[in-house]
Amino acid sequence: MAATGNRGGGRRSKGERFFVGTRVPVAHQEQLKEAAARDNLSVSEFVENLIVSAVNDPKHGSGRKGPERLSLTA
Repeated sequence: MAATGNRGGGRRSKGERFFVGTRVPVAHQEQLKEAAARDNLSVSEFVENLIVSAVNDPKHGSGRKGPERLSLTA
């Protein structure tokens, strides 16, 4: 269920959202945390920004794996 407002505590709502879950190789965990911290974001916010950027980029927005894309396999 998406948050609908502040309800008197915590962060303000960012609007309706839906859940996207994924797993990242443990070898990238610290790098991901550090990259998010550099932008003063949570890991979730950082990953959200990456997804939105990819979706809005016509070159990478299809979700298809191309030769210029990094393959993250365990």
